[in-house]
Amino acid sequence: MNGNGGRDHWARSWSAVVGGAGFTRGVVVGETSADGREVASEPYSSQDLMTSVLKSLDISLETTFRAKNGRPMKIANGGQVIPGLFS
Repeated sequence: MNGNGGRDHWARSWSAVVGGAGFTRGVVVGETSADGREVASEPYSSQDLMTSVLKSLDISLETTFRAKNGRPMKIANGGQVIPGLFS
């Protein structure tokens, strides 16, 4: 905690809430250290979360979109499905 009672910005750990689309209800995947600075178990990336969401919605990982400059970009950039999110 900082002097103002905040945690500042810990880039190594983060949380997300997902629901529907086959996700298991009420599950917590992974944990952080007591102060929230470090991942203590089951480290996953934002790419893993995006891959899991796309798979749950049956959206191909090869789907592309066009960036503002017209460049085609994949909707997913690697990542693995997070098994603990699904029943």
